[in-house]
Amino acid sequence: MNSDRLSKPLHRLLLLALCLLGLAGGTGYAQVQISAVEVDDVEVTMLKTPKFDVNTGKIKETPRRREWLELEVEFSVEGKSPTGYVDNLLFKYYIVLDDEKKTMVIADVTHVNVPLGEKIYSSVYISPSSLDKLLGKEKGKEGSVEGYAVEILHLGQSFGGRAKPSSPGRWWQARPATSGLLVSKEKTPFAPLWWDRFAEIQPQRQ
Repeated sequence: MNSDRLSKPLHRLLLLALCLLGLAGGTGYAQVQISAVEVDDVEVTMLKTPKFDVNTGKIKETPRRREWLELEVEFSVEGKSPTGYVDNLLFKYYIVLDDEKKTMVIADVTHVNVPLGEKIYSSVYISPSSLDKLLGKEKGKEGSVEGYAVEILHLGQSFGGRAKPSSPGRWWQARPATSGLLVSKEKTPFAPLWWDRFAEIQPQRQ
């Protein structure tokens, strides 16, 4: 029997095994380990629609600059990553408004390329028209938020968040919810503003 005929397939198997071991080791190294996500502050603010100076060849007057409701979360992520970044974090938002029905609006925002060990921000918004619809004409204000909750998840695992009022149970899970009225920053006229302040948002699939 020719030993060369046996050595060639064996050599190929050894090379394949080494490659698989290398890939497995590389995958393990690339895994992100989050130890904590700290929410440092949550702030509710009314913001006027930003005014931009643009040259389109035609001037269009705006009768008034209306106000948006912003809920902004200041947070930081602690952990280990070979790149210094977390691939993605899911923020689940719940806001209860002080209207007659105590409407709770909800939204999910997925952030990508979140830096470790830095203070950074996430936010959601309610448009002027939605505020008028729910609260009455131009009645939206900071005090219109009766309560809120923010849950933060990574690959399905919860890393806490913040709620007001705070209670042992998750009160927001027992309330009826309205989707579509609470939107992330990239769906507002604030999208191009404060770019370095906010965590990058994952584009939604069409």
